Amino acid sequence: MDLGSWFNKKFPERARETFKGLKIFTLEELANLAKTKPTIGLYLETKSPERYPGIEKELVLLLYKTGWIDKEQLNQELLEEIKNNPQYQNIKPFTTKTNEYAKVIFQSFEIESLKLLQKYAPGVPRVFLVDEKMEKKFGGYNKLIEMAKSVDAHLGPSGYMAYPWNINRSLDQNVLTHHYTINEKYQMWIIHFLGSAGIFTDKANIALEFYFSKKYKKIDIEELFKKINY
Repeated sequence: MDLGSWFNKKFPERARETFKGLKIFTLEELANLAKTKPTIGLYLETKSPERYPGIEKELVLLLYKTGWIDKEQLNQELLEEIKNNPQYQNIKPFTTKTNEYAKVIFQSFEIESLKLLQKYAPGVPRVFLVDEKMEKKFGGYNKLIEMAKSVDAHLGPSGYMAYPWNINRSLDQNVLTHHYTINEKYQMWIIHFLGSAGIFTDKANIALEFYFSKKYKKIDIEELFKKINY
């Protein structure tokens, strides 16, 4: 399916000639591609997992097969299940250059999906994504922290929930926060100042300029696009 041409037609204001003929990567292709840049990790979300029963187990096994998840991070029951399967033998774990950070983090708005990810890969960090509607639905921010802790996860709140008292309540419970979707440098500064451990962003160039200002003074994104024929 030529998704690049579809995108150009659907969004003419953002169309590019180089999009023609482009296809979406499979996760396995993306995982293998990411290994070519050993400073990159994978932050993967299960979206609408209830529509895809078994997706959590499939995801964990794919990441194990491609070396992103180590044997020690898997559930012993799952290891027993696959021990005689040829495609899961002689797996060589992938090593990043940033050993102080996790290679893989799972995220989801669905607590049941996180429960399954915890079951199959207890050693992989998890983040419970939340928004203001969920805060009202479940009875407050403290309840969301409680739900995150029930699956040994951290919290991924909307940027609109980044009040200092919310971040402090999370930290008091040893729950870190990664806020979304933070696209402006002043927002990144505020979030960082208030004690959030990280952010989700659509603007990687701006995030690099903020968090690694000594190395990246200013990134000309259009020049970068030209360089890679984007």
